[in-house]
Amino acid sequence: MEEKKENLEEMFEQLEAVIGEMEKEDVSLEKSFDLYSRGMTLLKKCSSAIAVSYTHLRAHETSAHL
Repeated sequence: MEEKKENLEEMFEQLEAVIGEMEKEDVSLEKSFDLYSRGMTLLKKCSSAIAVSYTHLRAHETSAHL
């Protein structure tokens, strides 16, 4: 079965959920490390997706001016 590619909005929602979990008072140290790792992974994916979108946008703008 093909894995669904996450879109930027979904990744931001997941990142918000991770942050919400980390902000809870009863989160264990081990769980906070796991959440931090997940958050950093999501942040890198978001950054990468934004960079790709920006590159496509710039390419489109450049071709529109030709």
